[in-house]
Amino acid sequence: NNGDLLFYIGKTDAWGSQSRPEWDNWMKTGGVLMKLGAIRISMNAKRSTPFRQTLHLRESEITILEGNTHLRIWVDANHPVIRVEITGPAATSAKASLQNWRIGQGDSILSNKSGQTIWFHQNPADAEPHLAGRIFGASMESSASQNKQLISIYPLTTESASIKQWQFLLQKQIATIRLKTLEQSRTAHKAWWD
Repeated sequence: NNGDLLFYIGKTDAWGSQSRPEWDNWMKTGGVLMKLGAIRISMNAKRSTPFRQTLHLRESEITILEGNTHLRIWVDANHPVIRVEITGPAATSAKASLQNWRIGQGDSILSNKSGQTIWFHQNPADAEPHLAGRIFGASMESSASQNKQLISIYPLTTESASIKQWQFLLQKQIATIRLKTLEQSRTAHKAWWD
């Protein structure tokens, strides 16, 4: 969209409790599978040719080439993390942002204290018993050096935790994933698909 990369984040356990009269009977009593959010990556580069987007099924990744900027997008097969690797002259000026359309409707964005954008949705306590209190969301962070940038998005769902517990579990999950280098993670990811 206007030279930006846009994608939605979905998880099979991100069940919200919202219902609307126009939804069918199952949704009124069973919940709705919701998106965690949409991510926009803005490249501060002029639209140029060539542009090529390729789905690599064997590696389970998408690559995009626009001019001399290269993007690789993949979801780690072994850990809950989405990676966007950007290389090229425009890499360090790329900006990642959350596009959240449910703020004030159960979604919250936490203050950005350590370079992370953290957001979550919490179902109300009076929702259906199997959905009450469920929290799902993610943390997004970025690191850049020279002509490279890595954007990492770490999603997490908990069924019966407080917001503080969810944040603790999210940070613990991130710390565990960070124990491996990006290259180690990518190698293990590719081995999983072989």
